[in-house]
Amino acid sequence: MASARSRWLLGAILAAAAGLRFWGLGWGLPDRWAPLHSLHPDEAISIKHVSNLRPGALDFNPKRYDIPNFFVHYTAAWCGLGHGLGAYRAVADPAHYLDHPEDAAGVYFWGRVGQAVAGIGLVAALFFAGRELFGERAGLWAAALGAVLPLLVVDAHYVKTDTLMTLFLVLSVACAGRFLRSGSRVLLWFSFASAAAAAAS
Repeated sequence: MASARSRWLLGAILAAAAGLRFWGLGWGLPDRWAPLHSLHPDEAISIKHVSNLRPGALDFNPKRYDIPNFFVHYTAAWCGLGHGLGAYRAVADPAHYLDHPEDAAGVYFWGRVGQAVAGIGLVAALFFAGRELFGERAGLWAAALGAVLPLLVVDAHYVKTDTLMTLFLVLSVACAGRFLRSGSRVLLWFSFASAAAAAAS
């Protein structure tokens, strides 16, 4: 159980991580000059996989498998949330986005929101992994460094697999560390499940 001081410090670290990951999230989105693509070339591939889903017809097959399916469905859920909240209009016809690049920007933006949330979760997971393996102070240092590490901050601004995969890898390590101390088989299975989710992300 973390002390009150550690909980306060962890809360401050997570707040800083959230600020860094949500700040500038709208950079390089599609516009009237490039209505279908963002300025990051890899994002278009991820969004294409998401666009192949047809949830209204209960078709959740992305029809391409060069990106892990769990990542595709995770991103689609966040894009669907943005659409459901009325932040943008999602339609099946790509021609719509040529006339309405703001809707294409909405798809990319909400996909990035999902990565930012995963990035914050990664910082929390670093705390738990560090605490289980090396103690509470190490966990706080791991979270603090993870919150500001440029690679982790930058990757959380893209619709790419890296952040979600790393989150599940660190969760797997955290559960394994806890298992070594407690011997709980439930934690061992959680570690296996997190590793599998990382492989699917």
